[in-house]
Amino acid sequence: MKEYKNVIKPRLVYLDDDPELYIEHIIPPPELHILMGVVYKLSVLLLTLWPAFEKWLKSHYVMMRGYHGTGFDGNNASKLLSLIETLARDIVSDGRHDLIPIIDCFRKFASVKQDCFGAELSVNTSITIQDFKDSFQYLQVYIRDMFDEELVTSWKIHVAVCHSSICSSQQIKSRKLCRTMWRSHSSQI
Repeated sequence: MKEYKNVIKPRLVYLDDDPELYIEHIIPPPELHILMGVVYKLSVLLLTLWPAFEKWLKSHYVMMRGYHGTGFDGNNASKLLSLIETLARDIVSDGRHDLIPIIDCFRKFASVKQDCFGAELSVNTSITIQDFKDSFQYLQVYIRDMFDEELVTSWKIHVAVCHSSICSSQQIKSRKLCRTMWRSHSSQI
């Protein structure tokens, strides 16, 4: 197992690449799962702090439904991100200025989606991911201090902020990669 990085057999894909290169440096992170997970995490936080968010979602035809319980599918997560400025306006008009840091985190993640997800990467990928990471870390402290709530980093947020930068690393030469290389279950072979 030592020879194959703690697995029994050698990897099945990219056999011609250097065996010391980790597979996560070759295959980009799962965009859809990151999208659904991050949007869900921030939405649950917003639902906890602003119960009117449930009515807001329904009035904008954004449905929380998931594959395994409640959550967002990809289309509804994307739709929510596209409505983030409307949500910000409605939160402010409801007098909930204290929720703006959540909106800012949504905005930063929307930038991650725009710059990092898809067939081509933006030249700002590393900066965009770092901005989201900083925003989320700030939000964790803010939520704890302001609302005495805990905002835990889920594995999908961890992947978004710690492993998505791999997409922009020197080890991936092609700029056309994420959607063309990644398939939702390719790493589960």
